[in-house]
Amino acid sequence: PDGSEVCVPAAGAAVPVFEVATGESKRALAKGLLPERPVGTNVAFAGDGRRLVAVVTAPGEKGGYAVSVGDTATGKPVRTFPVPDMPRALTVSPNGKLLAVCTDSLKSSEARVFDLATGKELQSVPLTMTPAQVTFSPDSRLLAVT
Repeated sequence: PDGSEVCVPAAGAAVPVFEVATGESKRALAKGLLPERPVGTNVAFAGDGRRLVAVVTAPGEKGGYAVSVGDTATGKPVRTFPVPDMPRALTVSPNGKLLAVCTDSLKSSEARVFDLATGKELQSVPLTMTPAQVTFSPDSRLLAVT
């Protein structure tokens, strides 16, 4: 969360955490943190570092994708909720309450905002482009998508 570390998740494996300055792995997050499903390329820490959010495949779910929220202290998944289309980018708000996921399909692209605690979709905004990046403003009130 402070930019000094980066993680490289893999489904069903411990999540190694590397120091940005040295490139060395000094610790790993628990193996059970993410579900036993292939992980997408979208991962983010909540601002306090206690939760790791990742896109996972969800066979049988509409769209086949889900978001998994894991507790970094216990190493256990907290909740998983479906995302209707392919996630392209995600971010957690600075206040740790919201999750923005930009999705893309053959029919449409959208920015979706979820309540991180419940997984409930709060808002969906259509996009006129394929999303590449998404970020909240420092006060968590605005969302920017490119």
